[in-house]
Order: sequence, then structure tokens, then C-alpha cells
Amino acid sequence: WGSIYLTQSIEERILKIDQSGNILISFGSEGNARGQFLGIRGLATDDMGRVYISDSGNARLHIFKIAGPLRSPLTQSTSSTLFLDFESTLDAEDGVSDIFSLPGKGLFSISDTKNHVGVWNGPNITFSSQGAGAGQLSNPAAVYVTLNSKIYVADTGNHRVENFNYDGSLHYEFGKNGNKPGQFNSPQGIAVNGKGMIFVADTLNDRIQVFNQDGIYLSALGQEEAAIAEQAQENCQMLKAPKVLAVDSKDQLYVVDANMTQVKVFDENGECLKLIGEKGSGTEQFKQIVDIAVDQNDNLYIADSAAGQVHIFDPSGKFLLAFGSTGTGNGYFKQISSVAASEGRIFVADYQSNKIQVFKYSPDGLIGITQRL
Repeated sequence: WGSIYLTQSIEERILKIDQSGNILISFGSEGNARGQFLGIRGLATDDMGRVYISDSGNARLHIFKIAGPLRSPLTQSTSSTLFLDFESTLDAEDGVSDIFSLPGKGLFSISDTKNHVGVWNGPNITFSSQGAGAGQLSNPAAVYVTLNSKIYVADTGNHRVENFNYDGSLHYEFGKNGNKPGQFNSPQGIAVNGKGMIFVADTLNDRIQVFNQDGIYLSALGQEEAAIAEQAQENCQMLKAPKVLAVDSKDQLYVVDANMTQVKVFDENGECLKLIGEKGSGTEQFKQIVDIAVDQNDNLYIADSAAGQVHIFDPSGKFLLAFGSTGTGNGYFKQISSVAASEGRIFVADYQSNKIQVFKYSPDGLIGITQRL
């Protein structure tokens, strides 16, 4: 019928309210007589208008018949309820700076202190080491994995991109320190679209460079806009120290730059389509975006380190939910460094705790995810 029953344990009474919050009836008091309670511990109703109340202090069950005017029952809802639940914690290396999850391939991570690439799939492995040689890393900031099992790493300290095979062997590398086409100054983001085009956030050169699947330079975004930054502070097209990248199934590119309070979305031709978020503490506002991820259904996940939260948006940009807080324990984070999502799982890396927390998630509700597990 849509009525809501609430127990008020301090006063040992029951409230019945309607969908608008209006109190329809209040009954009960403390004691051991008829209709009195000593410790209400449970409440249930049935479709005959009966209310069942567990009275633990008096070791008995009360059954009431609640009469009232005839009303139409609520129609069954066809909408689904979002479902999110903590699942597990993974012990990670020191300094996990980025994680990436790919359907059927598992979870991947990088450490900017150990200079390792981690592969979380069955027997977990790590590879690479500190250095400037082939296959070595220096303070890497981002990792991206493609369906053909190529692992791309933004080797930030060495101002280059390295491409590893799934077994950890080096496939190829490209780039060096500089500001010419194909050169980098502290690259901190990387993404690969469905056509194999590689996007690299050339952070301190205020641009995103585009390469083909062989690492050959094609074009750049943001150079001209950076030159007129003072005249176009609110220009969506402008890039200032881009740090984080992601792509969706439509080959749209998502960018977080130096302001770290909004996400810019570009089409595959480099035109800015929209802005998501702004500075603040609301559901669609951010304090410090440190990472973003897009799952196989094009839902967008935004990690706000200063707030200790992850915000989720649907493909149209509609806000769905936010979870997390600063602190310790399940669902709490000391310092979020990265977020990844795929196949009904959300992975959140906590840089200070050396942990990766795993959450089960379904926009279709509990039944939907139970069927998929």
C-alpha cells in the first residue's frame, strides 16, 4: 500500500506514515501490558494489513490489525535501484599511482616508487625496475592496456612511453625530453582508442599528443589554446597541464588538466564537446580530481582525492551516485590515487595505505549483479 512503519525504540512506539511523510497513526508505550513493549527488535507487515512486532524484553510477538480507508496499492516500479557493496581489499605495493581494469584481462597497476608494473590476473606478477634503460621506468604516472594485451606506460621521469607485452617484455618505446612533436615533458596520462590511436598527456608542454599504434606522431591538441590561456581561462578547448586521460566506446577523449576540478570531453577530431563538474563539494562538484575511468558501458568514474570519494556518471553525463570518505576502513580512503572499473567491479587505489579496495557495482540493482556473478 506504500505506507511506511518506523520503530521509535526510546519511546517504545510505532509510527505509520504515508509516502508524503504525513503521520497516519502512532501507537505503543513502554511496559508489559497489551500494546506495550520492552525493546522492539523487529517489524514486518503482510498483504492483509497485519503488523508483526518483535518485543524482545517481554519475549513475545505482537500482531496488530491496522484498519484505515481503502487505498489503491502502489504500482510496481519498472526502474532499477543502483547497487554498490564493498567486496574485498587487495594488498598492493608502495606508491600505486595508477590502475587499469580490462574485461577478461584482469587488473593492472603501476608503482611510482617501486617502478613496477603489476598484473593482477591469477598468479600476480610484477616487472620492470628503476632506471633509464630499455624496459626500465622512472616515476611512472599512468598505465593503459589494450584488448590485444599491449601494456602502455607513461614513463614520466624518462619523458617517454613504453609499450610492454603481456609477459613483461618490452615491445617498443618512443619519445624523449623536449617540446618538439613526438617529444615530452613529464607525460602523466595515456589512453588508446578503438582505432589504436595513442593519446599521451604531455603535461608540462600543455598539450595532448596523438600517435598511431606504432608510436608514430600524428598530431597534437592544445598547443594553440595554451598560447592564449590568459585570454581564454574558461575556454573548453584550452589545455593547461593535462594529467589524466580516458576514452569511451565512441572514441571520445576525457581529459583532466591542471585545475583538477572538471573533466573535458573531446571528440576524435579534437573538438571539445562538454565540461563535467566544477569546483565545490556537491554531487557534481570536485575538490581534486586525481583519476577517471570509463567502463565497457561508458559509465564515467571520477576519483576526488581531497574528498575521499568516487563519483559515477552515466553515458549521458547524469550523476548516479558518490561513495567513500576520508579515513580508514572499508569504504574509507587516506589518499585515493586511482580508480578503475569493469565487469561490475570498481577498484580504488589508496596511495598511503598501499591497498586497492574492490566494490561490486550494478546500475541494474542487486538482482542484476547477482545474475552476472
